[in-house]
Amino acid sequence: MKYFPNLIIRLILCLTPLEFFYIIFTPLTLYGSYFLILPLNPHLNNTQLIVHSQVYNIVKPCVAGFAYYFFFLLTMLTKEVNSRVKIIFYGFFLIFLMNILRIALLIYIGTYYGQEAYESLHIFFWKFVSGIYVAIIWIGIIKYYKITSIPIYDDLKELYKHSYFSKKPI
Repeated sequence: MKYFPNLIIRLILCLTPLEFFYIIFTPLTLYGSYFLILPLNPHLNNTQLIVHSQVYNIVKPCVAGFAYYFFFLLTMLTKEVNSRVKIIFYGFFLIFLMNILRIALLIYIGTYYGQEAYESLHIFFWKFVSGIYVAIIWIGIIKYYKITSIPIYDDLKELYKHSYFSKKPI
């Protein structure tokens, strides 16, 4: 039976540490954002983007590592996904693209409209938009790829079906 080895591999991949996503996406986010704000003549210093003496620190929440991790877990914990690698790639790309656009927009707002406008928009993105955006990506991808499986639930249902607790063990 192909299901059980697949499940074990997916569960092992779920043990990928969150830090892995930060290691991969911190430099990508930093340089991607830097590229988008080149017209502002930015300077790069470790994980800081400096524009007209204003310092923007790209810290872990800015990188959105948890968003990538959450999307990865959703994909790994969904039973019937045929194009898992493709789905992860597209999901990560959409999260990455929106994230660097968000950072660039915030830096442009901070540069042209001041720190108060920057802070207000930053809080709005952080508290409201980010979680909703990941949910929209997930919903869009499951509709596009016609995924009907429910993360975790369908795997548990399948395990129960093959367990001694079910009425008809297979």
